[in-house]
Amino acid sequence: MSQQWQRRLSERAQLVNRTRLMGASPYERVITGNEGMRVTVDGMPLLNLCSYSYQSLCCDITLYDEACQLARPYALGNGGTRVVCGTTQLHVELEQALAEWLGTETALLLPSGFSANSTLLPALVEPADWIYADEYVHASLKDGIGLCRGQAEYWKHNDLEHLERLLRKPCAGIRWVVVDGVYSMDGDLAPLPELRRLCDEHGACLYVDDAHGMGVLGSDGAGTFQHFDLVPGVNDLLMGTVSKAIPGIGGFVAGSRALRDALLGSCRAFVFSSATPPFDVAVALLAIRRLRDNPGLVRELRSKVVLYCEELARAGVNVPLSETAIVPIHCGESRMAIEIARRCQADGLYVLPAMYPVVPLSSARIRTTVCNGIPAEELRAAVPVLARHVLEVCRS
Repeated sequence: MSQQWQRRLSERAQLVNRTRLMGASPYERVITGNEGMRVTVDGMPLLNLCSYSYQSLCCDITLYDEACQLARPYALGNGGTRVVCGTTQLHVELEQALAEWLGTETALLLPSGFSANSTLLPALVEPADWIYADEYVHASLKDGIGLCRGQAEYWKHNDLEHLERLLRKPCAGIRWVVVDGVYSMDGDLAPLPELRRLCDEHGACLYVDDAHGMGVLGSDGAGTFQHFDLVPGVNDLLMGTVSKAIPGIGGFVAGSRALRDALLGSCRAFVFSSATPPFDVAVALLAIRRLRDNPGLVRELRSKVVLYCEELARAGVNVPLSETAIVPIHCGESRMAIEIARRCQADGLYVLPAMYPVVPLSSARIRTTVCNGIPAEELRAAVPVLARHVLEVCRS
């Protein structure tokens, strides 16, 4: 048995080692410096084109200093879960700020986005329920769905006719429709108005993971619901993170007061995980205030995304005009994505390959992102470098 275990480990390690990028695994590139939108890797300063910090607030020293002052009374934390001694006044204020921003009755802060997605549905779904999830929902949601006591079925990505056929099936319990507001690998949107209509017609609850919509979409960055001029309803469950456009570490769920109360004793990430540290809570609280006070930040980011997509298309790289900050460059085979990333990093651009199993087999890509901290002129200068390597590798 021990030999079988060692063989299995060796085989899996070989799969990872085949994807080594500039001498290191692409799964754990070591950053030794982070200044503005440049990161230092192996002593080289590289323009970061794969960050989730869409508003570049993770590099904001003023925000850092303000958060240090705000969190100082709470030191490094209270040493416990939220239900023991981990809830501070900052946690309460952040939850209030999230609810007000997103248009919900309340919100509940959780230790991470992954733990939120993997424990919210298991806390709510009963055996008679059915879950209908888009096939491209985040891995954390798929893990959570796998832990549920109800039945689950996946529908073709953004295929509303397929979803409607599933919703017509008999169900003795509650129907749950589960989607990402913004799909992280392609940057496309869930059609929320149509999904809301279908959910209303069939009495279904709508679960939206909007981790990549917050801070990017909507008039003041409130996300995909705001983008479509929708307000989350009583049967909607809105999940998000405070680790992307909103810097720090943490996840949350926003919805009705009854939803929050129902989760307090049943959501394992809330009951059994240590509370988010006060400093990270303070950072998130201040970042939300920054975005709400400066709605022009969202418009500025949008203009840079348009510029970036148009420049890539002009350079001969086939990309869609993304509605979000995520711009994927498809290249098919993993070896091509690895080679493009290697060449770009050698030329000063920090991009990484997205490969199976993160994306479907033979659907590898360079998943680039646009962040507000990158000046427009640097985006323009980066495009010819990126385009040259993409075109050379894909044509070889």
